[in-house]
Amino acid sequence: MARSERLRLSEIRDISRLIGECRELGPNPIAWRRHYLEGLTKIIGAQVAVGGTWRMTSSDGPPELHDNLELGFASEEQHAIWRTFMNDGMVSANSFRQFASRPGRLITCTRKEVATDREWYRSPEYQNYMRLAGVDASLASFYRPQPWNIASAVTIHRPIGEAQFGHRERKLLEFAQSEIGRLIGVSLAGPDEPSEFQLPPRVQQTLHCLLEGDGERQVASRLGISPETVHQYVKVIYRHYSVSSRAELLAHWLRFHRGMHGDQ
Repeated sequence: MARSERLRLSEIRDISRLIGECRELGPNPIAWRRHYLEGLTKIIGAQVAVGGTWRMTSSDGPPELHDNLELGFASEEQHAIWRTFMNDGMVSANSFRQFASRPGRLITCTRKEVATDREWYRSPEYQNYMRLAGVDASLASFYRPQPWNIASAVTIHRPIGEAQFGHRERKLLEFAQSEIGRLIGVSLAGPDEPSEFQLPPRVQQTLHCLLEGDGERQVASRLGISPETVHQYVKVIYRHYSVSSRAELLAHWLRFHRGMHGDQ
């Protein structure tokens, strides 16, 4: 491997710092994923980043998009074209199918590793979507944590006319994905994980009071609302987290607390 293709210590430190910052945002799946994508574009050198979760419906069938976050497009029009590609054209694209069908827990590759320039620039994927969305160079990574049928995916892109991604950038993304992937569902909330940020503000306040040890009457006094209203909020919280008692709620909360702060 050429010296210029090796990961620099500063880059490894930058990725490690980014992962640590994501852990601080762990209970909020949208916040940590957005921060992760923004950090990757700066560290690796890209404009567009897309990250989300795919469900592998069968061993030989195409994956289905579960959730997605996109950032960095030059215009709303280009972003809309990308969204059309995600909804209508991605799973049938030859390069995507070749990439997603590769075996292994962690798959990372550049566009050039799945399609030649001749194939790529003549493909409907490029002509009908990528070209119109203003992007060309692509670098993608799939991480398949347990359960096996869920894949956490990231793709980053550079605008048309900029340099293609090389071996060093691929190794950087692979390192980042290996670090972030093992934390999803542990200290980083997954896409199906209930989050406090999905609750209305008053219910969030009630949740925080409960976690601090307050009973329902104490919560009512602190928030200046009736005990009956607090009781209804508690029911909403229990349904949201699929628990039936304060002890179960606390156990669920501590799982992320331990994941974020280690065994301290």
